[in-house]
Amino acid sequence: MSQWSAIITKPNRALELFRDKDFPLDVRHHLAAYIESRPWMSVPPSHAGEELGGLISAIKNKVAELHGTGQVDLVLASLKLSQCRDHLLNLYAKNPPLLVETMSSMLHTEQQLLRGDINGELVSLTPVVMDATTLGSPSPMMTVASPMMSVA
Repeated sequence: MSQWSAIITKPNRALELFRDKDFPLDVRHHLAAYIESRPWMSVPPSHAGEELGGLISAIKNKVAELHGTGQVDLVLASLKLSQCRDHLLNLYAKNPPLLVETMSSMLHTEQQLLRGDINGELVSLTPVVMDATTLGSPSPMMTVASPMMSVA
């Protein structure tokens, strides 16, 4: 069973952790095997662009697969994935290491949830990434919504 399959069967508010604009739930769901097979936690920043390209390619392949079925619900899912692909490109093309950080954080949060370390209520999805040009002030352009732990 994939990590994602275990997450979506959790009886608590697990899915609410992943309602995240910057990493679409549709992509997480349809590309669970691909996402979980990548070494997100060990990707050096110099290779982050390759990971972004791989993810975009995997989304394109899934779009073609779903669209090719001719089933209305799957064709609609393929259209949504196409929109998600464009969103991810717009968001991460200029900063691929941010994708790697988001993915690592998301997978880490899922692992903690599955281990029972968190119950779905103490997780913040919107950490602020500091922009060096603002001398430590939060930069609205660099704000990401990746799963990060917060301790109460």
